[in-house]
Amino acid sequence: MLFLYLLCFVAGTQISTMRGNVAVEDLRIGDQAVTASGALRPIVWIGHRAIDGAGVVLIDDQQPIRIRAEAFGPGLPVRDLRLSPGHPVLVGADEDGTGGYLVPIMCLINGTSIIREPVTLVTYWHVELDAHDILLAEGLPAESYLDWGNRPFFEEASDHALHNPDFVVPGLSARCRPVAVDGPAVEAERARLSTVFAASLGEACAWDEAGRFAWIAA
Repeated sequence: MLFLYLLCFVAGTQISTMRGNVAVEDLRIGDQAVTASGALRPIVWIGHRAIDGAGVVLIDDQQPIRIRAEAFGPGLPVRDLRLSPGHPVLVGADEDGTGGYLVPIMCLINGTSIIREPVTLVTYWHVELDAHDILLAEGLPAESYLDWGNRPFFEEASDHALHNPDFVVPGLSARCRPVAVDGPAVEAERARLSTVFAASLGEACAWDEAGRFAWIAA
């Protein structure tokens, strides 16, 4: 289905730009986005689409995926982030934001820190840069929009047509990183996410030494 492959941010997602963290729906064409490598790229197109289940929970392919704060590590993301199921995030990158793989977030669902969110209504947004790159969404590296023929899904499709009258579609070959949906890279990241979650759970449940036996004295 089309929805399975939509690569979008849910309304309210904060994107890093030169003017600070800005809700995706408040971005403007011409804003300079901060990419995972630290480079700046101008925003050239912004699209959105609301999906309304008319009071009925949306099917799985349309439901957003909620990534709990720090699911990928400290500050990754800085707060809960919601993406469409097919939206890839960057994993296994070097410290300078280079390298790594783009993995659709649905491939990393674990039922704890990354889960489906049943909703009856959601508005998806996407952001295109002057070249495909990695945005920072709530601090988590996630890919910018790449036109592989799905632009008509968005209400702003005609805006792009005015500037691209020949309807040239770059295609998936224009991606800035390779994509992985299974295999060693995905399995390694799933294992790492489990370790991160276990560590955070242990930390949340730990007592400090001062209060460890306080209940006995009480």
